[in-house]
Amino acid sequence: MKISVVIPVYNVESYIAPCLQSVMDQTYNGSIECLIVDDCGNDNSMGVVEDMLGEYQGPIDFMVLHHKHNRGLSAARNTGMEAASGDYVYFVDSDDAISPDCLELLAKEVSDHPEVEVVQGAVESIPYKKYYDLELYKKPRFVDDNDWMRFNAYKYGERLPVNATNKLLKKTFLEENVLTFKEGINNEDELWSFILYKRVRFWSVIGEKTYLHYHRSNSIMDTLSDQRRAHNMGVVLSEALKAIDRPLRDLQVFRCLYSFVKYVFPYATDRNVVKRLYIKFFIRLLQIGKVNLAFGFVAGFFSKSRRKRLLYETIPQVYKKISEEYGSRFDKVHEQS
Repeated sequence: MKISVVIPVYNVESYIAPCLQSVMDQTYNGSIECLIVDDCGNDNSMGVVEDMLGEYQGPIDFMVLHHKHNRGLSAARNTGMEAASGDYVYFVDSDDAISPDCLELLAKEVSDHPEVEVVQGAVESIPYKKYYDLELYKKPRFVDDNDWMRFNAYKYGERLPVNATNKLLKKTFLEENVLTFKEGINNEDELWSFILYKRVRFWSVIGEKTYLHYHRSNSIMDTLSDQRRAHNMGVVLSEALKAIDRPLRDLQVFRCLYSFVKYVFPYATDRNVVKRLYIKFFIRLLQIGKVNLAFGFVAGFFSKSRRKRLLYETIPQVYKKISEEYGSRFDKVHEQS
């Protein structure tokens, strides 16, 4: 099985060396290609890359792909994914690293379940460890139930990871479902994963730690203003609302609505964007039978006190209740099986 590792590179001169070294140190005996996408930064990141590749004498096939100008993370991932010749694709952010046995562990899961489309590894977030402590990784499993995946991706509370990184992704699955990244936004993983969990049929998670995510105070997401984040999330929600389908349609609507409440409404400066999303949510709430809530949602736009209660109390409560109802249903099904 051939694995294509995709690493977008942009202004990571201080971090790219350990990232690249972690790929070079892989214990996996199968074929590996590493596609490094130069997204035209203004530091010496690519100089570091070229020096390391010049000295490397191992079995991994390294290839550098150059953009003509800076196009962003989404475009860089798309470039790498399009050029990948492997059976599976694995994304790594250039300021993170992977464990030496990362690809070996993920590939073993493919050997055990050849039909698997996505294999999720565990993450250690440095200096925090919250991702590695998720209950998800304490019960490794293979799942062939898309409803289960939709529920765990859209439910209230702890959900399946939205990150594109640390997922071993079947190349044909990505191509057949046109799972590319939307360019021009910084919340690309949110939208991409929202679509991913609608499509995936065979999914595995392993409990072993395979990815090291380094929390950097100067990362792109940390330096974005609340207004910019609100704008990006508004774009994501507009696209996600177009993609809502059956089954678990109500849970999808409330996943988006909850994100609107938390990340868009309090910070968005363009009220036209807010109005357009209000209209879309109004229509979606009617479609799932939440008529009173739909009209209350619109009325809340004109009343500050009603809006506050609706957004920060009513909607989270309804969302949580729907999640609990689905959760008890899935628990019963799993007990019977």
